[in-house]
Amino acid sequence: MRSFVKLISSNMLLADWFLIPFIVISFILMPLIGAGWDEQNNIYMGYRALRLVYFVFTGQLDQISLREGADDHGPASLFIPVIISKILGLRYTAASDGAVQYVFYCYNIALFTVSLRYLYLLMIAVSVRPIIALMGVICVALHPRLYFAAYNNSYDLNFLSFCIIMSYYCLKSLRYPSVKSMMIAGLMVGVCIDIRIVAVMFFAMTFTYGLVIFPRSQKKLLGYFVLMTVVATYLFCPILWIDPIDHLIWIWKQNSNIGWNGEVLYFGEMVKASELPWHYNFVWMGLTTPLFSLILIVLGVVYALSKLVVSPIRTCFFDFNLGWFLAWGGAPLIAPLVLQTTLFDGWRHHYFVYPAFVVLGCVALHKAVSYYRKPIYSFFAFTLVTGSCLVAVYSTFPHSNIYFNSFYWLTDKYKNDLSMSFEMDYWGVSYLEGLKAILALSDKDEIVVKADHMRPTLLNWKLLSDADRRRIQLISEGDSYDYFISNYRFRTKEFSEDIGKEVYSKTYLKTKYLTVRKRSDDAG
Repeated sequence: MRSFVKLISSNMLLADWFLIPFIVISFILMPLIGAGWDEQNNIYMGYRALRLVYFVFTGQLDQISLREGADDHGPASLFIPVIISKILGLRYTAASDGAVQYVFYCYNIALFTVSLRYLYLLMIAVSVRPIIALMGVICVALHPRLYFAAYNNSYDLNFLSFCIIMSYYCLKSLRYPSVKSMMIAGLMVGVCIDIRIVAVMFFAMTFTYGLVIFPRSQKKLLGYFVLMTVVATYLFCPILWIDPIDHLIWIWKQNSNIGWNGEVLYFGEMVKASELPWHYNFVWMGLTTPLFSLILIVLGVVYALSKLVVSPIRTCFFDFNLGWFLAWGGAPLIAPLVLQTTLFDGWRHHYFVYPAFVVLGCVALHKAVSYYRKPIYSFFAFTLVTGSCLVAVYSTFPHSNIYFNSFYWLTDKYKNDLSMSFEMDYWGVSYLEGLKAILALSDKDEIVVKADHMRPTLLNWKLLSDADRRRIQLISEGDSYDYFISNYRFRTKEFSEDIGKEVYSKTYLKTKYLTVRKRSDDAG
């Protein structure tokens, strides 16, 4: 037994001493996490893709509409949890419990943890000190909004995870080109393209780097990369199995023009998603990232841009410490400004750029520590960044999706009421706590609950026990109810007392993001 433990510990990375407790604690805390607004769509998309595969192989394509329920992102990251759910005999219907949701939680957290290990290896590969690389891992793992999304955002966070893994293999293939390394890189790029077509940028980056830095004898290896990317993209996206060119163009158009034009609360005003200003993403990133992590990122961007100005060719094509990560982080943020892409729900669609900026910050810090020959600076920075991330997660858990840093107080539209500047719990995960509060407040065997927004309420109702679900009857209309519940989505004013007297609420930064109201017996 001792020899086995010694063997395991001798092969562990420094990051593993953080990642092992990280995933264990995350699994323990899982029952506290509510279900997000869009997670139902992601789960259904995984089941639908698996059903499409079945119909293709059984010749029953007439049983399913290829584009009905399809989106601009593919199901590559969803096959595994769906298959696990099928093996376990679990079903996902309107009346089913939250078992499938928890399978997805487990898969999402496991994938995120694996990707964090790759992030550590990636930073070691670009010559970052181990202690600084570990700090970078913690900076990503304990970003409050990313940590929350790691549970129940099977789209944005899984794409982030695959982007990290893919970048590791792409850079490895460029440094140590071989048939095997190129095919693995192509496989990972193909998977990422299926999840979000914006990943074609990584295909272009890898191919361009290869053309520039490979000697003539090695350029032919790029053919294996191209071939594997095409095969993987086709293989993991069943909708491409029929008329691939037409469906690929359709997916691109869907991605460029998201069919949602609702209103978004931004600086205290409701603005149409298609009319949001250019600074929307940058403001959200700046306000929702822990302060010392933000300082680290600014340091990295300034350092990288200064190197780019002094030596653009070397920085772009020969310095893997900077060129790759500048493109990974910068291009997706600039693209919406050029393409006029619809944005909403904060910067969640661009979570995947965050690791790139963290790597830039860690590289800059490493260079500074090496230049001044002060290793103690590494431990000082590690303490500040790790401490700020821990405090940020702890102060908002289990609703870490509402986190804002100190700069939030500088927004001129901020008031101490619901006329706030930004959406708080736009995912609706606080409905789980609200439903549990209702169960504790009422002694009735059957409680009628009116939901302000039915979808997130129903998703969180699924996570309750069988006995608790039987006690709660959900309605979306009418005046015959015992309790009313809302997360204030799309709302900037308090509810009228006519709806009911408030008996439970959750507040953050003096702003209420959950209310439970009890209907008086003589109301109506």
